Amino acid sequence: MMNEFQIFPDIRLVCGKVSRSGSDDLKEISCCISGICEYHIGGEYYYLTKENCIAVDHGLCGECEVSYSADYMGFSLFIEPDRENADSSELLKTPDILRDIANFESNIFAVDARLEAVISDMSCYCKEQNESMIKLKALELLMLLGEQRRMGNEQKQKIKHIGMFLCQSESEHITICQLSDIYKINQTTLKSTFKRCFGCNIYTYARNRKAFFAAELIKNSDMKVIDIAERVGYSNPSKFSSAFRKVIGISPVQYRKTTNRSA
Repeated sequence: MMNEFQIFPDIRLVCGKVSRSGSDDLKEISCCISGICEYHIGGEYYYLTKENCIAVDHGLCGECEVSYSADYMGFSLFIEPDRENADSSELLKTPDILRDIANFESNIFAVDARLEAVISDMSCYCKEQNESMIKLKALELLMLLGEQRRMGNEQKQKIKHIGMFLCQSESEHITICQLSDIYKINQTTLKSTFKRCFGCNIYTYARNRKAFFAAELIKNSDMKVIDIAERVGYSNPSKFSSAFRKVIGISPVQYRKTTNRSA
């Protein structure tokens, strides 16, 4: 179920799964309450979970495809900061805050205790449809994100290349040691900067991509589940099913049934 609130002339809040169009010149901030969703932006993949939130500039990023796990719950703020007479701009200098959020190319931010509390409150007020409190929490969320640290561009680009390499290697098991050798980066630095850039650790990121890629194959092909498991690097179907369920929220067989294809 999706609820939508126009909380300011320049800010719209959508609760639940959202149908997006990359042609919209909008800025988006999305937070996850449960489950996971995959953002495919300009050839890069990002995973939104309850441990992070994501900021995307649809005007800069172009086409943005989003896939949801079966158990996803969350909300998104869509912002048009150039609108005239925007209430939030007067209250909060929204354009300045948006510039502070790493120029909004595509960014994952870790959820600390303060953000977690705001996200939890926002979820409750959305259920209650309490628009006055939703407004306050939306402004608080923007302020907290505006305080986030930015990563150096050179370091960020190297980590993004590593993410793309992992996404192009769905059928392989790539170790941190191998990535460290290939990209000439210290393992400790690699692990910490990767999590800052993508919002999860390397193995979780690789598992997420394998699961969502497998979900695409289950939905759009007649391949057997056991063959899909091998395609994404699992020789043991039971381990594949367990990993798939952990990410997508249901088993591969159940997922195929929900997409109305024969098992």
